[in-house]
Amino acid sequence: MKIIVICNRKGGCGKSTTAGAMYSYLAKVAKKNVLLLDFDSQCNVSYALGADLSAPTLYDVLTGRVALQDAMQFLPEETKDYSCLVPGSEMLSNIDNGDAEIKIDLKAELKALEGAIDYVIIDTAPALALLTGLALSIADNVVVPVVADIYNIQGMQGVGELVADVNPDATIIGILLTRYRVRLLAVRRIEEMAEEVAGRMGVKVFKTKIREGITVVEAAMMQKGLYCYDSECKSNVAQDYAEFMKEILSEVC
Repeated sequence: MKIIVICNRKGGCGKSTTAGAMYSYLAKVAKKNVLLLDFDSQCNVSYALGADLSAPTLYDVLTGRVALQDAMQFLPEETKDYSCLVPGSEMLSNIDNGDAEIKIDLKAELKALEGAIDYVIIDTAPALALLTGLALSIADNVVVPVVADIYNIQGMQGVGELVADVNPDATIIGILLTRYRVRLLAVRRIEEMAEEVAGRMGVKVFKTKIREGITVVEAAMMQKGLYCYDSECKSNVAQDYAEFMKEILSEVC
């Protein structure tokens, strides 16, 4: 079992979209058993994938109210055995604020699923707060999505510093450029800046860039995974995420 955390301290970078696309690809295309944990109190990926937000959530799990396996919702992706999600909750912000405390060993809880789950994907909030630190502390690998513009690229170094602090054994697989506009005149400079910052972090920029596209919005509105909604990979964004996942799977077995 590999635990992959999707992390960036900035919002609007395609983090939840990337987590959902990875989940959908692994479940439907790669036919893997995958668990998605939504650490974000905004619950975007939970909603987009059609989770029942009135059922037990990750907040209930972390605060010891519900066992992890009792909060796992099985979603209708076509997969080898099963794919599931533990939804986020607005209450998760209470943990970051210090108004509630974590009462379980999440890494041990996940270890109990070894053999049943191939990949755990964790979506995090757009902040380097306590819950993000917890997610990174149990990560095997980290993906950092960054909007392909100058201002967002400059802000991504904090993730590398936090990973080094809480889990030096974790590997940042790379920086993923999202909302990529091929015809943008400044695109070459943006790529150069991403390479420069990634170089200082000691990581790579993925070869695949995720182009802008309406398909992810449509899939979320229908509350379907990207590869259930666009099963034939006709859209640019589905094609791009598929190529990105091939890069991931070439490194993370």
